[in-house]
Amino acid sequence: MNKPIWLTLLVLSFNFADGQSITEDIIGEKITIQSEVLQEPRALHVYLPDSYQETSKEYPVLYVLDGQRFFFHAISVAKLSKKFSYTPEHIVVGVENVYPKRFSLFNSHAEYFKKFLVSEAMDFVDKNYRTESSNILFGWEYGGGFTLQMMKDEPELFDAYIAASPYPINESRLPNGDDRLRHLDTLSSNDSYQQYLYFASAIEETNVKSGTDDLNQMLQSKDLENIRWDYTVLENEDHHSTPFSTLYHGLRNYYFNYPEPKFSNVEEFYQKGGMNYLNRYFIERGKRFGFDSAISKTTMQNLIIKAWDKRDFKNFDYFFGLFEKDGVLEIGRVNWLCEFANFYFDNEHIQKALEIYEFANKKYPNSARPLHGIGMVYKKRDRKKRARDYFEQAIDLGTKNSDWRLNEYQASLNSVAQ
Repeated sequence: MNKPIWLTLLVLSFNFADGQSITEDIIGEKITIQSEVLQEPRALHVYLPDSYQETSKEYPVLYVLDGQRFFFHAISVAKLSKKFSYTPEHIVVGVENVYPKRFSLFNSHAEYFKKFLVSEAMDFVDKNYRTESSNILFGWEYGGGFTLQMMKDEPELFDAYIAASPYPINESRLPNGDDRLRHLDTLSSNDSYQQYLYFASAIEETNVKSGTDDLNQMLQSKDLENIRWDYTVLENEDHHSTPFSTLYHGLRNYYFNYPEPKFSNVEEFYQKGGMNYLNRYFIERGKRFGFDSAISKTTMQNLIIKAWDKRDFKNFDYFFGLFEKDGVLEIGRVNWLCEFANFYFDNEHIQKALEIYEFANKKYPNSARPLHGIGMVYKKRDRKKRARDYFEQAIDLGTKNSDWRLNEYQASLNSVAQ
């Protein structure tokens, strides 16, 4: 790709007599290109991920139709998804449209907008930014209907199609309104490409929902091995709010195996297939995103904690023994490490408890709680002098740190007083 155009940040400052100031940040870059196809200027809004200037890697691109409405929402979703590791970082491109032309350009004159999008807008983005060959298209209402048409017309151009309240699909009263369902009915399996489709409508959207229901039934009737799709009927939403939920859930579902999995409980882990499921998940995740195929320590810790939550010592000990050699203790915070040690202690696995307390003490030398735990082990073994030494250390450090467990430490010391 050519050298990227730098992200523009416009900062306007207003100073007041009392020393206060207001700073306005405008995120991203607005670029106007002259469209030969549409015979008019069109604006593109471009947001680059936070890491863009710090790396040389390429990024997937989310194209947001009606960028004048949804560009900033898409940025919020991108930032949230990055913070919580829901999706990879991606470039966001908001493609502006104008009223009332958007209705015809997304429907009866969709061929013109398609040509503009592919040969001008996307060509510009690919030439000026570090993009990888992974594109996502999002549209709402008539833009959602256009998104569905692009899925059939340009199956290899986008990897995922996200359509909020797509319209029209089977509305015979409108130009081309009943063509899209017949158009999509010709979808068939083709091993040369893989696609993902997410579409949604609200319960109260009578005409829109009729079309999405028909599309859902049509897809269910087909054997489309190369197309993965999800349909959601949204509650407590209306026609104007569906795009916000749809974009978020569409991205989450498309990148379903990007996050490190976490389980609600141990039963869910076994229902999904146990260790066979987990190993397969991380292998497939590694292939898709270039990650290490080993099970993440976060997932390991999640399973240990879920067993601890239910005081299920059998599974707790199983997970701990399975994952300890892989370094799960390394990511443990001091209180979790001590809770794990306490659970072993309460179940009479005293030596194991001591090993974890000592690990926590080494990792967190300024914390009093591991010292108290070691003292409890020595008290259990009737080595009162050693227990007193550790209890006194815990009290000294706890006093310095204003530890709320000081009374507990003092009570333990009193219990082994000479």
